Amino acid sequence: MNINRREIGNRIQALRRDRNISQEQAAMDLHLSRSTISKIETDGRITSLETLVQLSDYYHVSTDYILKGVSEKTGVAEELQAIIALLTSLAKRL
Repeated sequence: MNINRREIGNRIQALRRDRNISQEQAAMDLHLSRSTISKIETDGRITSLETLVQLSDYYHVSTDYILKGVSEKTGVAEELQAIIALLTSLAKRL
């Protein structure tokens, strides 16, 4: 699996901007420096699992969403589509 750090940073930046939160405010709320927030958003530089979980909690998204762009809801929808496709295929065989 290939993790694209730039996409991670873009997702985190979009989450912040969608909520109209400045980098300064996010830094203060998360007890991080503004330069750390900037590095995370620019390069996806998440320095620890604790920071990843902290970002996930702060923005109310799953860590899967931050890392891969997949929400829990998206994962369930994809699973249901695969099941429907399998059942459709089986029904055609009957």
